[in-house]
Amino acid sequence: MKGLRIASSYTADLIQFLSVLTGQAFYVREHREAFAAWRPRLSAAAVDALTEAAEAVGSPYLGPTVILPLSAVPGFAEVPPQELLAAADRSEAYFRRSVYYDAARAARDDFTARHRRVCVLLLEVVRELEALGFRGYWETDRRPAIDAVAADLRRTLDSVDFDLGRAVTDLLGSSAADEAVGAITLLLCSFVAPHGVKVCGPVYLADIRYPHPNTVRQALHELFHPPYRVDEVAAELAALAEDPLVRSSFEAQDPTYRYERIEGWIEDNVVEAMAQLFAREAGFADDPVSRCHIDPVKGDYKLGAVLLAYMQRIRKTPSEAFAEYFRRVVAAMPVGQLDLEHAALPRSPP
Repeated sequence: MKGLRIASSYTADLIQFLSVLTGQAFYVREHREAFAAWRPRLSAAAVDALTEAAEAVGSPYLGPTVILPLSAVPGFAEVPPQELLAAADRSEAYFRRSVYYDAARAARDDFTARHRRVCVLLLEVVRELEALGFRGYWETDRRPAIDAVAADLRRTLDSVDFDLGRAVTDLLGSSAADEAVGAITLLLCSFVAPHGVKVCGPVYLADIRYPHPNTVRQALHELFHPPYRVDEVAAELAALAEDPLVRSSFEAQDPTYRYERIEGWIEDNVVEAMAQLFAREAGFADDPVSRCHIDPVKGDYKLGAVLLAYMQRIRKTPSEAFAEYFRRVVAAMPVGQLDLEHAALPRSPP
């Protein structure tokens, strides 16, 4: 496979572990042994800091939320976690230049104050973990497993005739390709499950337990974030947000890791459709894990399933920006009656 670099990151993995240490059952069941080994060793002050950080973020979804602004720092994956958390102003400055920064939302949510406060709280936890020997634990207990999976994945992907950089180019356009070609990085971690995490730049995090080819499909999903600027497709997003199918699936999300804004939920459905479209080309379409979200029967991404059907019929032209293509696809859809479209989909992926 062309255009994919596989690496590991102690910093990224440790930050993801913070979600587990909140004690939320959703994360504990995914990493029960590590939780049992480390949570009882934390001081009451560290536990309180985790609780306060989760309250500031609004959920125990600490790792994915915290790492996004931190990942804007160049070479963040190699920066020691204490150094990264101690320089919240630096990560904030870099994050403001990224495509993920929304000035209006940042002002509304008081991003600066929250980011700096959360970094202070989590720095206390990380200092304690490292004083207790977490780095040594990761090197001897977690890294060998990560390295083994990375080696196996490289061997598997060597025979795959697929170019991730071209996939990004084909749907997002040449400007995205300029950033992504030859520089797409998969950071294999041991505490990311059950999520896949996209961070700033052409970088994403995947857990070592994810089976191939789901790892590659996940790469496609994460690399397509964000597919457009919200202001470019504001009318389409507003219309979709009022559709009963979209609204009901948004409200039915798992409360533990739900999207709080419907625009974010719509975007994730969009990139899932994009990823599935290209997964077929790469030969991964029949993997049951890779299609779980978008399956017309069991999947929770109902808008994504409908979008995939339309994107298969309405092809994007090479010179077309994705926002323009998205507007064209939505215009062809009977928005307001997407429940009927979803009901008419084949009961197994086409």
